Amino acid sequence: MKLPTFLFVFFFYTAFTQEVKVQGLVVNEENKPISNILISIVTKTNEMLDYQYTSNKGEFNFTLKPTNDSLFIKASSLIYNEEKMLLKKNSKIIFHLTPKIEILNEIVINTNTRNKDTLNLHIEKYAIKENESVEKTLKKIPGISIDKEGKIKYWNKEIEKILIDGEDLANNQYTFISKNLRTAVIEDIQVLKNFEENTVLKKNQKSDKIALNLKVKNTFKNVWFGNINLGYGSDVEKELRLKESLNLGLLRREIKFLDFLSYSSLGNKAVPIIFGENNTDLENNALYSLKTFSNILPDKATNFNKAFSNTFLINKKFKNITFRGTAFIGIDKQKQQITNNINYFLQEGASFIENNNLNNRNNLFFGEGEIKSNNLKKSYFINKFKYKIGANNFNTLTDFNTTNSIINDIYKNNETSFLNYFQYTYDLGNRTVLNNEIKFGISKLNEKSTIKSDILANFLNSNEQINQNIENKFAFLDIKTNISYYLNKKLKSNIAIQYKTNKEDFSTFLTPNNSLFENNITFNRNEINIIPSLIYNVSRKTRLTAKLNTTFFKLNNFKQNAVNYNIKLDTKFLGDITLFHSKKQEFLSNRNFLPNYYLSNNNTFRKGSTFFNSLNYHLFKFQINHKNKLRTFNNEFSIAYKVANSFLLQEYKFTDNINFNNVSIVDKKGEFLTFKEQLIFLVNSIDIGFNIKTLQTFSKLPLGGNINELSNTYVGLYNFEITSYFSSKFNFNLFLEYNKQSQKVYDTNFSFNSKNIVLNLDYNFNKATSLNLNGAIYKVNKNYYNLINFDINYSPKNSNFSYSLSVNNLLNENSFSYQESNSFFFSEESVPLIPFYSFLNVKYIF
Repeated sequence: MKLPTFLFVFFFYTAFTQEVKVQGLVVNEENKPISNILISIVTKTNEMLDYQYTSNKGEFNFTLKPTNDSLFIKASSLIYNEEKMLLKKNSKIIFHLTPKIEILNEIVINTNTRNKDTLNLHIEKYAIKENESVEKTLKKIPGISIDKEGKIKYWNKEIEKILIDGEDLANNQYTFISKNLRTAVIEDIQVLKNFEENTVLKKNQKSDKIALNLKVKNTFKNVWFGNINLGYGSDVEKELRLKESLNLGLLRREIKFLDFLSYSSLGNKAVPIIFGENNTDLENNALYSLKTFSNILPDKATNFNKAFSNTFLINKKFKNITFRGTAFIGIDKQKQQITNNINYFLQEGASFIENNNLNNRNNLFFGEGEIKSNNLKKSYFINKFKYKIGANNFNTLTDFNTTNSIINDIYKNNETSFLNYFQYTYDLGNRTVLNNEIKFGISKLNEKSTIKSDILANFLNSNEQINQNIENKFAFLDIKTNISYYLNKKLKSNIAIQYKTNKEDFSTFLTPNNSLFENNITFNRNEINIIPSLIYNVSRKTRLTAKLNTTFFKLNNFKQNAVNYNIKLDTKFLGDITLFHSKKQEFLSNRNFLPNYYLSNNNTFRKGSTFFNSLNYHLFKFQINHKNKLRTFNNEFSIAYKVANSFLLQEYKFTDNINFNNVSIVDKKGEFLTFKEQLIFLVNSIDIGFNIKTLQTFSKLPLGGNINELSNTYVGLYNFEITSYFSSKFNFNLFLEYNKQSQKVYDTNFSFNSKNIVLNLDYNFNKATSLNLNGAIYKVNKNYYNLINFDINYSPKNSNFSYSLSVNNLLNENSFSYQESNSFFFSEESVPLIPFYSFLNVKYIF
């Protein structure tokens, strides 16, 4: 080891091993612990160096850097007398606080209110395990649900963020925290209602957002902590199953840092689905796509994937600003087999079976930085920037039964993008707020495909392989300013002016050369929106909201002015009732107007609408939501009717063993009717919760511009879930689902249904040993599939190690099939399942 490296390691080590530990307890006159007492470390001049609040057990714990100056420790509270004493090295301090007695000049009687916007979930009441993730703990708390992608809902409303001691580390990518952070770090979880980061807006208007706040235990503040996982297993085909991870964290008042490093061959995906999904301004999805399947099963059952990821999160507080940053790198290497049986039921004899064997590598490097203001009384600003560097490479072998030919396609894409968002809000006084927002971004996407296909070669009259190059360049600017003010006590007004512009260049080139399969076009798009709105409080329980949006739209030489509006009436009568009506003209994204064909996969040509136009529709909606104050009952019912006078139609035809997908805007009437009912209720006397949901949609859609026949479709989903919240050794979750889809076109009827039963059982043999059993039965039409998995966990007391044994697909089910349809075809998809394997995992905690 070289001398500079040795000195660096030596000083790094000594800097962290010479810290001073201070522990203590706060009790009252009866020697009972007192929680939420402010404990602060101060200098002789009373300058605060650090602080924390006592835990539910009245404890506090500091780790301080050594100093030659005298330091003091102070206990403060509104209802107890302040105590202060000299701080001694490595000492345990006990504060005995006495009630504060004050002589008042006058007496003011107020009602005893509590902060209704913050709700402590008291996670210690539930059967949580310290080594489990925050996500697994949240699943055990009444009123919280988590979907397959990790999105969290509290009483059926999705949360905005997860904060750590009130600080944001991950923005809306909160799954980084929920899936990786251990519950051992957390003292409690809080629900933050009326959540609003913008301090000016928070003072002047009510928010309907929800966030979660993780309160960190004092023992994990100001110290490095984390865990290391090593896992090894093998399946019946002698394929190795590996999982390694390293989690590292440091949570101080002025800086918070988390890093999650992981490698897994258990089927989990490294690249999250939600990256970029919430950014509609910078959508730049590939035109050529990989053939995928509708996966209703867990990823670890169907994904033959090797995943690597590293996530770095940081939040640093300065005097007047806070900086937050995210850096993520993810790599997925997937091998998958998919069999599709496709039937174009409107075309006699138009059906085929394709067997796809694919190898897919998906790389993503994503970063985000944010600077926002602190402690400004009348203004607030925030600036966020995001960058993304992605690459997707795959090759596919496709076997078609109609021609006994094999198609081989090799595909590569590279994407770079940058987005910046700036917001400045100013309080003008008299409940008047000025808000300004500026967004701009650029993106570039290159796609290259090489296809060896006798089918395409015959169609294009060529003996050569087919090459397609696609280049997409996109840049946009969005400026918006709005001012909100009160005309009187009951009437609030808001007016917004928005200017949006973007330029997008598309170049699609196919060799051998053919002008019918080339696009070289530039879209110049400009839009001005003038949006006045009024909110009128009819009474204490009734509010009327009206919004008018006048749009001046231009796309190349096409111009159109549109007037949209929506009206909403909110009232409280046997619950929260909403009546809503809107009329909207919507302008589609540029890619829907590519005039010529391009390859969207290895046997599908697609082209856009030949003329520009908007989509026009009316929407009517009625919703009632009833919940009680005890948070044990929530019932939501809604009915929505949408009638479209023009909409986007995607026609599919199968000719010469090739799919043709034509996109067009048709001026015909289509109808959608949707019913939704969800009932969530808790029976506290037996600690059991119920979640009952049904969603039913009826639609009537035309089949084409020159066809008067309608496609009648029904989709029905029924869910029933029962969950126990016992404080005993045993808990369970039972989930039942029934899904039915039917369709009638001309005299052709098509339908399929699926039934799922999923049972999770948790049993704690003792504080150290637990068992989790997961069993599922899936029925699709007349086919049955059974999946059984279990985990045994062992965490010895007073040990830094924990162990787990997992068994996946105990019955060694080998395949799974599912069906889907649209107005032109239906398909049955089959995929192999990951075979039976056992897996041993060892975790070291520090």
